[in-house]
Amino acid sequence: MVLSICTVHGSNQFDGGSEVQLKQIQNEMIKQGHLVTHLNVNHGNHLPKKVKNDNGSLTYNININNKIPLWEIMTFIKIIIIFRFYLKGKIDVIYTRGYYYLLPLIFLKKSYAIPIVTTATGKSSCYTNFQNFFINNNFKKSHLFSKILLRSQLKQVELLCLTNHQSKLIKANFNIDAKIIQNGHPKSFLEYGKKQSKLIVWIGNSRPVKRLNYFLDIVKEFNDSSLIFLVIGNLSRKDYTNIAKSKKLSENIFFIGSQTNDYCNEILSKSLFLINTSTSEGFSNTFIQAWLRGIPVLTLGVDPDNLIFKKKLGMVCESKRTLIKIISKYSDGNDNLGLSRNQIRQFAEKNFSINITVSKLINHMEKLISESKAF
Repeated sequence: MVLSICTVHGSNQFDGGSEVQLKQIQNEMIKQGHLVTHLNVNHGNHLPKKVKNDNGSLTYNININNKIPLWEIMTFIKIIIIFRFYLKGKIDVIYTRGYYYLLPLIFLKKSYAIPIVTTATGKSSCYTNFQNFFINNNFKKSHLFSKILLRSQLKQVELLCLTNHQSKLIKANFNIDAKIIQNGHPKSFLEYGKKQSKLIVWIGNSRPVKRLNYFLDIVKEFNDSSLIFLVIGNLSRKDYTNIAKSKKLSENIFFIGSQTNDYCNEILSKSLFLINTSTSEGFSNTFIQAWLRGIPVLTLGVDPDNLIFKKKLGMVCESKRTLIKIISKYSDGNDNLGLSRNQIRQFAEKNFSINITVSKLINHMEKLISESKAF
């Protein structure tokens, strides 16, 4: 069964994990023979109204200036117009990640009887104070009303999540049974080098939740070592200036800015570790990218569904001091942490390959479409 799928998401000046994952899903859907049309609510520079992408999909850009009054209402109207004049009768199912645009999409569902599938991404999306379309600015002072509004929206869509922990939170807070379909990435064709690597990578941005300052503290402990530390991600000039002023940076740390997914994958394939210092994650794309290359992940407390601990996919450390000790022990060539790169890679290919993720998603969509036609 060939599906015609409409994906919906917003964009700013750079892509976060949710945007990266959506692109991977779109590419794999097309690879599996499905039709994909994307509605992009653009809050950055003005983009052409309609774009044909390299993968064969179409993107309709909805350019919005979120500094003007009532911009959310304009977004609602433009989504409806694009759908009514260009996509009416051509779409089988709508897919989005996160809750932000659910309100206009639910209007489309009721008007055209199209199922909506949405994935809860970060941990914050499991709570009733999550801010989404209209709730963000118009009802932020009324938590009770926003809670009722968000819950009523989620009851009208097919809700997915990434982990068992998220599923339990969603059940407790919204009384909704969310199906688990984890993130995925393409398999790696790059083999980890035989020589001991001296490269340690941190991927993210300078948002407080990522705790980049923790990583900088860790790096300072290895100033005289042969290790090389890379920071990959979008840091503004202001962010970097503040970091440079507040921290005495080591000579063996390099900031290389935002990079393509392919570049990150190549760097990871040459790395000793991926370090994660975040306070929380939904299910980080970078974890999966590292595991598909046999690279262990070292975190400061983050462990989705305890997989890192249970499947020996890295180490979960209680403190910066513990993490520093692990790096010192492992980087000396003493591979005695019980971590097998081959086993890490095999586990990731079996559980997190993008073709597996998308096949599960398509099967779920087909079931929903059949159910909607039955009524």
